[in-house]
Amino acid sequence: MHIRDFEQDCRRTLNGETADQLMVGMAEELGEVVQAFKHQEGTLRVGEECGDLIRYIVLFMVHLGIPTEYALQSSVDKERKRR
Repeated sequence: MHIRDFEQDCRRTLNGETADQLMVGMAEELGEVVQAFKHQEGTLRVGEECGDLIRYIVLFMVHLGIPTEYALQSSVDKERKRR
């Protein structure tokens, strides 16, 4: 799946949630990632939970008007400067 396709899918599922609600969703999903990892539920299960977390992060960025590609490129650029 391409980033733009994923972002568009997130746009379609955004249903009037507030930024605060989306942040709570991110925190809950991060907790699920941690629990799946700690309970050794397997990499596929951890990957599913990571996908849910990524969805909430992208939903949050869409809500704020931050393009996903911008955020990802910014992260890459920062990391390259550190090297």
